[in-house]
Amino acid sequence: MIIKTTNGGSSWQMLAGGGAYERYHGLYFIDNQTGYVAGYDQTNGLTIRKTTNGGISWSHYPVNHWYYYAMKVGIDFVNQNTGYAVGYKYLGNSGQVFILKTTNAGSNWNTLLPVSGQLPDYNFMDMDLKFLVSHQIGYIVGGLGKIAKTTDGGTTWNFLNKGTEANFYAIDFPETDQIGYAVGDSGYILKTTDSGTNWVRQFTGSGLSFYDVDFINNQFGFAVGARGVCFKTTNGGATWIPKNSNTTENLCAVKVIDAQVAYIGGGTGAISGGG
Repeated sequence: MIIKTTNGGSSWQMLAGGGAYERYHGLYFIDNQTGYVAGYDQTNGLTIRKTTNGGISWSHYPVNHWYYYAMKVGIDFVNQNTGYAVGYKYLGNSGQVFILKTTNAGSNWNTLLPVSGQLPDYNFMDMDLKFLVSHQIGYIVGGLGKIAKTTDGGTTWNFLNKGTEANFYAIDFPETDQIGYAVGDSGYILKTTDSGTNWVRQFTGSGLSFYDVDFINNQFGFAVGARGVCFKTTNGGATWIPKNSNTTENLCAVKVIDAQVAYIGGGTGAISGGG
């Protein structure tokens, strides 16, 4: 399922999606025409699709990592050609974080991790990432309250202290490395104003899990999650306004283009961590 709004979230329209068993857990739009969704299907495992016409049609781009079990996939682009995807390789009783990188607008994806270094497995499971335009500074979130940061392009990662063990599913730094947001289980929304050193919880009044968050600047953003939950803020998260997404399906990915246009991806299957 992929849905789109052109009036700031007041109403949403259904777009063409994938097969009956596909779930989209990552979404990124470069502009209002070109975008990517990443997720899981039973045939290919990790799958990435691309649109160049605002979501009317989608093309499948080979990832060559079909054996990865993409429970929650994060995808992010820093320019028209360079992008990253992050997920969790399921290995039975354990797992391994992987990061993929493209430098040709998604035509090919190469393994950045674990080849170039091993991000320790602390039960990340459902994951998201955000790289800043410099390509050097990036963040990853995952299970058990884990948020990790790199300052060398993803070769080494350091864990940040948030004061909670809630599972986190998404992270966004809209303008600079200073102000960022992370969302997760039980309505958790955290905000940092000092590059991840300290995090303060924000409240929406909803106890449903948030699976993704996206801001177009430090003030305007959406958070979406379980059972169709959708919230909007125009003041940096000081207040969050509920929006009707016209669905009760899990909303796992959101990308805000401007004050009027946004895309959301989701599906029927719950991701780990629940609702």
